[in-house]
Amino acid sequence: MTAYRESVNAGAVALEISVCATSDGKLVCHHDLNTERTTGTKLVIKDSTYAQLSELRVDARAWLGPQAEPEEMPLLKDVLDAFAGTHVLFIEDKQGTNAKALLDLMDKYPDSRSRLIWKQSAEAAQIAAVSKRGYTSWGYFTTKQLDLVPELADQFTMLGVHHSASDEDIAAMVATGKPVICWEVHTRVLRDRLVKLGVSGQMAANLPYLASDVPAATTDSFADGVRA
Repeated sequence: MTAYRESVNAGAVALEISVCATSDGKLVCHHDLNTERTTGTKLVIKDSTYAQLSELRVDARAWLGPQAEPEEMPLLKDVLDAFAGTHVLFIEDKQGTNAKALLDLMDKYPDSRSRLIWKQSAEAAQIAAVSKRGYTSWGYFTTKQLDLVPELADQFTMLGVHHSASDEDIAAMVATGKPVICWEVHTRVLRDRLVKLGVSGQMAANLPYLASDVPAATTDSFADGVRA
């Protein structure tokens, strides 16, 4: 939740949310299918109850610094309640089995079809159900899937391409006429390259850095224990 909140505070117009379902049907915001990388304790989310997950804490200190506060894994409903009325949210079913539950929840929010966007791998099977509900979709292609663009691109509203794709492949995707969003962008050099290639959007974890050309910090932050 801190990541979503701080992205909004930094001026993000859209947030990307990964979702998994627990064994008792709760939709939680978590990228991985198990909790080992983010909490240090390995639970498979689909086989665990929300009560079990609630005992764990997502620990980002290895990335953010020793004073970053571990926190609970948020429910998707809490994230939607906080941001669905003000921001565009890209929502991905990481398990690939929760389309109906996700779409039913998305339907409950005002203006959901103008603010909530379905995100999925280009080859995932949910797109027919998503399109039937009238949602905008973003289908992303890894570099190993780029040969599928001519076959699969038409079923999505927007397309995604990984930053490691060649200039030629990115330009070809832009040439489809669909908005293209590139992920994940870490450097200003990459940002500028993608703008020149004509992408419509970029997904990044450090918006304050990428949205400016001035230094993000001028001194170290060792004393306060949180990464600058």
